[in-house]
Amino acid sequence: MSFTFSSFQALLIPLIIIFGLVGLQRGFWREVGITGGMALVVLATVLFPGQFIGFINRIIINIPRVFGLLLGRDDAQPLPADLVFGDPASGRFLLTRIALFILLTFLVYTMRFAWAYEAGKPRAAKTSGEKVLGGVFGGITGFLWFVALINFLNTLKDLRNNPTLPPEGTTLTVPTVNDVAPLLAFVPTLVVILIIILLVLAALRLPRLWTDGKK
Repeated sequence: MSFTFSSFQALLIPLIIIFGLVGLQRGFWREVGITGGMALVVLATVLFPGQFIGFINRIIINIPRVFGLLLGRDDAQPLPADLVFGDPASGRFLLTRIALFILLTFLVYTMRFAWAYEAGKPRAAKTSGEKVLGGVFGGITGFLWFVALINFLNTLKDLRNNPTLPPEGTTLTVPTVNDVAPLLAFVPTLVVILIIILLVLAALRLPRLWTDGKK
């Protein structure tokens, strides 16, 4: 059996499932902070990168002018607008977006949200509802990761005149078993091995049971 990885769009469902399962384990209180943080990261670096990075750029390029005014030099000029991050359609700008995404994502995942901790320890999900909500928000987090990944890849492809990026177009072959008879022959062996392991564990446990009984 084989299938072809035609596009990174195929990662949508797997990412939602994987992040959903992780969120199910974390629970609502921890996952909701991560989802909210990742939503802000995606807004800043994926949906509105021009405004976000432009704001940072204006601060940087005007530093010489600010120092010039503090030193009494009214003729001090700002740096060129595209000196730091480049043009929004350039590879430098894409690199800046990815770097900021990684940095902000690291901050989100390492941040200790006050509502997610009790007495300094992670607040565990106490009800099935909190676990389910954690799974839902985890799935949303996976979707946000997918949006960022696809946006970065599409931008890179536009800069490179739409090349095929690995593993796009790669055919993956999954081995299949036509005859299960050889596998069935291993069943008795596996059963005996499991019995031996259980007997050994029981033998190791017996002295402890004897000691506990005396106490």
